Amino acid sequence: MRNENKLSVRICALYCDSDEKFKDKFIEHHRKLAIPISLCKVTTDKEKEVGIKFAEIEDVLVLGYELNLHEFDFSTAKNALLQNVQEDIVIYLDIDEHLVTDPYFIGEVLERFNDDEKIGGAMVKIASYTAYNEKNDCTMSVVDTIRIFRSKYRYKNRCHEDVVYSIVEGGGKIIRSRILFQHYGYIDGYKNAKKLLRNLRLICKDIAEGYEDTETEWHRQSFAINMLKETIADLKNTGVYIDSNVE
Repeated sequence: MRNENKLSVRICALYCDSDEKFKDKFIEHHRKLAIPISLCKVTTDKEKEVGIKFAEIEDVLVLGYELNLHEFDFSTAKNALLQNVQEDIVIYLDIDEHLVTDPYFIGEVLERFNDDEKIGGAMVKIASYTAYNEKNDCTMSVVDTIRIFRSKYRYKNRCHEDVVYSIVEGGGKIIRSRILFQHYGYIDGYKNAKKLLRNLRLICKDIAEGYEDTETEWHRQSFAINMLKETIADLKNTGVYIDSNVE
């Protein structure tokens, strides 16, 4: 991987108890990139103190943390992990995602960050495999989203979280990259329905709390409303019954 500019980089990822099975594969797949990795296990134990603590060292390359939130939301969890990042650039993945691009393209993006201090984030393509029925038949979709960014920026939104708002408010620019992630977290129809139900609750909370009267916040509110409509439609399309009281 080219990194002639010597910008420091760290891979970050969150996971919950139900995602434990993905952790070892994630480490095995990304260790070969020789980029330091921070993994954070998130719990919502009402009996534990809220906060993040150092949990374990897998080896010199991989750091482990444990974060307890009494009420889960993605941005709070991701931002807590970012507080412990000392490197210049963050590559953020979900634990059920793999970075599958030639490392050359990572170096290519880092060079652009180095050459232009106004660049705050880079978009990657995510190929996501999603089960749409109880037989776990899958479709594949590709989206563009910001997953590489300067570590000073922070996420917003409880669900469909993004750093774009922080970057834009800070005067930063967004670029596209040739980097691809593959996402496998929705290949189980029942688990897919549970995730969509969780997302629905988080989006409703985002909308209910309101936003400040700025252009960026207006876009956040509009995005949340659109995601609410899409999530309801996706939940219906799964054809999977799930008790709404199940977490």
